[in-house]
Amino acid sequence: MLIKDVCKLCHVTKKALVYYEDKGLISPLIMENGYRDYSQKDIKIIKEICVLRHCGISVSDIKIILLDTNKKTVIKKYQKLNNLHIESYLKMNESLQRLTQNYDIEKEFNHLVEKNDCLLTVREKLILAFPGCYGLFLSLHFGRFLNESIDTKEKHKAYVQMIHYLDHLVISQELVDYMKSIFNDKYDIFALEQQIYLDTTNAFHDFENYFKEHQEQLENYIEYKLSDEYKNSLVKKVQEEILIFQKETGYQDNFIENLKILSSSYREYLHQLEKLNKQYIYKFPQVQEFSSNALNTYFLKN
Repeated sequence: MLIKDVCKLCHVTKKALVYYEDKGLISPLIMENGYRDYSQKDIKIIKEICVLRHCGISVSDIKIILLDTNKKTVIKKYQKLNNLHIESYLKMNESLQRLTQNYDIEKEFNHLVEKNDCLLTVREKLILAFPGCYGLFLSLHFGRFLNESIDTKEKHKAYVQMIHYLDHLVISQELVDYMKSIFNDKYDIFALEQQIYLDTTNAFHDFENYFKEHQEQLENYIEYKLSDEYKNSLVKKVQEEILIFQKETGYQDNFIENLKILSSSYREYLHQLEKLNKQYIYKFPQVQEFSSNALNTYFLKN
């Protein structure tokens, strides 16, 4: 089916179809004359994209859903998030209504402290707890695992311990400058986060395919990490300082262990990454020389 017919059938624009193709969501056959021929499979996917977009799901997240074999389970996550956002907006509106009737900040503050734990996601709470680049930096690196609410006593305890740990960290000026540098106009940090998520999801889904598509990148990365250029670089020095910093500050026990309690998706990610890392080391035994969790290092680097 030609693009003009697809546009009419699926109620989409030509630019939307080109965009979806560019993002790898659809792959129509390109004929000798340069025209695109959309198959029934393409039509089905386009309709699925339209429905998911109507539900407010981003294109990058739709790509993840299209790859997943258990779509109902994945959709339940977005339904839960949507319900949380609706509930949160309703509570915000209630607060505004109370403030218009009686601008009692003390009363509203107490209400906020009492009620907000179960409404805000961990990600939202971190950004509120740490304004500026610090909270955004945490959100960037762990944001995809933080879209769960604090709805149990165990989670609340873990969150309090995490906040206490983060709030008492002594961070060097160099690290502060680094965090600031990634939030300038040069970088689309949210696109970066989504790309890392997509890469890891694709690798989890089918490592053999991912390996074939990214073999050259993986090999170049390993070659660089084993080179004298890297060993004498500022990048290596910063990475070593971060590892020392994490060890000395109890990063694993105080941050990671509490994050595992707060986020079921993070626990699953670590489980999948461990299995994937074994496959990666099997393909490239030399990576053990520079990382015990080599594949995670690769994803965070790219």
